[in-house]
This record gives sequence, C-alpha cells and structure tokens, in this order.
Amino acid sequence: MRLFAAIALWAFTGVAFGPAHAGQPTVIVKKSAAVTDPVVRLGDIAQLQGFAAADVKTYAAIELGRAPAVGLGQFMPRAYLQARIREGGMPAAVRLRIPRRVEIKRKARTMPGEQLRQMVRSAIQRNMPHDPADVAAIDVPTLADLRVPDGAKLRVKFSRGEAFRGPVVAELVVRDAGETMRTRRISARVDVFQKVYGVVEPLRRGRRLTTADLVELRLPHTTLARDAVIDPSAVEGAQLRRAVKPGEPLREAWLQVPPVIERGDRVRMVAVRGALRITARGEALSDGVRGAYVRVRNLDSRKVVSGRVTGPGEIELEF
Repeated sequence: MRLFAAIALWAFTGVAFGPAHAGQPTVIVKKSAAVTDPVVRLGDIAQLQGFAAADVKTYAAIELGRAPAVGLGQFMPRAYLQARIREGGMPAAVRLRIPRRVEIKRKARTMPGEQLRQMVRSAIQRNMPHDPADVAAIDVPTLADLRVPDGAKLRVKFSRGEAFRGPVVAELVVRDAGETMRTRRISARVDVFQKVYGVVEPLRRGRRLTTADLVELRLPHTTLARDAVIDPSAVEGAQLRRAVKPGEPLREAWLQVPPVIERGDRVRMVAVRGALRITARGEALSDGVRGAYVRVRNLDSRKVVSGRVTGPGEIELEF
C-alpha cells in the first residue's frame, strides 16, 4: 500500500513539474556575455526555448540597458533583469532562469596605429585639390593603436575650407550606433611643389640680372624661404648682393632691385573697382620698386594718397 502511494505521488509530481516544464517557454540567461552593440538586449545574454519563431525575434529584442564602455565590465542583478524582461512584454507564464548576477562585457577590436595613419593619408589624397604630381610629400605622424567597440565606424574629417597645403588638421571620428563616441585630432602636413627661379650659371656678386639669366625650378614648398622669387619680371635689372650658384632658388633678400618709379616722376594714377576704371595724373613723392607702396600727389586736386607701384610710371590706388 505504501509502495502504491509512493508511485502515485511520484506520478503526480512528474505530471505537475516534469512534462509541464519541458513544454513551457523558458528564458535561460547565461552567467556572462560579450555584446556587440551599445545596448544590451535579451537575445545577447539568453537562450529562448519553447517559443514560436516570431516570438523569439520579438522577445530577443527586449532592451535591458546600456552596455559598458570598451575595456570595462558591469554586472546586472537577477532582480533587475527580471523586472526589465517583464517590463519588455514577457508573459508571466514564461519561466525565467536567471543567475544571481550576470556579467556583461563589450566586444572590442584594436585598430593598429599604422592602419589609422594610412587611413588619414588616404583621406588627404582623396580630398586635396592638387594634382598628385604636384605633391612633394604627405607627412602623417606616427599614431598610437586605438581600441574601439566592435562594429564602430571610423572616418576622417577636415575643417571647411581646408587648403591641404602646409599644416593640415585632420579629425579621426569614432561613431558607435550613430553616435560620436570619441575623436582624435591629428596634425599632418602636405608639401607641394612650388615654381621658383634660379640662375642658369654661377653668377658673382654685383651682377645685374636679366630674365635670360633665370631658369625655372620646381622645389618642395617647405624647403623654400618666404621671399623666394616666384615672379621673373621682378628681378629684371636687379643687382646681386651675393654670389649665386645654379640650383639655388633666388631670394628677394639677395637682390638690390632698382626702383621703377623715382621721387618727382610724373605717373599715371589708376583706381579700379569692378568694371569702373578712373585715371589721373600724379607726382611720386618717393622712390618705389614694383609692388611697393608709395605716396603720390594728385596734380589736379593736389590731394596726397597712397598707391602700389605696378610698373614703370604707373601706380594703382586703393579705391
């Protein structure tokens, strides 16, 4: 009789808890999980058993909270997860099997510094307005490795109006799920070739130059002095202050340029604005080389103004 009662009790409990649980939808949460997205979802940390396919997709998308930053971890307590899962629409009839706490980590990847460096270089090449043949060098500094979330996107930005000549500031932007996660400012340099002028043969100090003495040179801009000669007409008649060898880019400091206008010269004053052009007669009040500003007196009004020497006997006024 006792044996029969024991068998009956076993059969009763088996029906109540064994087979019923086997067919009951169950959420089995893992003790730890590494997630890819910045938001932790139920499907990232749990297995959903006994659900229809459509329900699996729906319940797996339940949001449980923000994922930790790269390199950090966080724990989600059982009570917190139970509340979030139920609030997300999980039916009360679904069984939840959750550990006391669940460790969450964020998947990450390391971008080698050399790969980042090449990324910046390629972005400069794509965006610069120069012909590649006119570029002497693109210098991007050595960059440290960068650890970013798995799935994050990186891009290189430049300020509006960047000329890509000389110093260039690039911004490396890391975006995660549509949000800017971090930026890194990078100082690069683009060196372009500049057309300047040298001499065709060795010339001694005191030699007076003509354009026949000049030869065009094509040199990296960063190797040139600020006063390198770029206009051959500016050296016509200039006297060398020092000896010059072929291959040396001429500098204005090496030249004693004779004035094209001398004090007392009668000159033509020209004022230009758009299509409007006004001329008047004037008298130069000082010597001036091409490009220099001199004072000049209007011979009709006797008014003294300032203008830029544009050539022999001609001064352009500020108008």
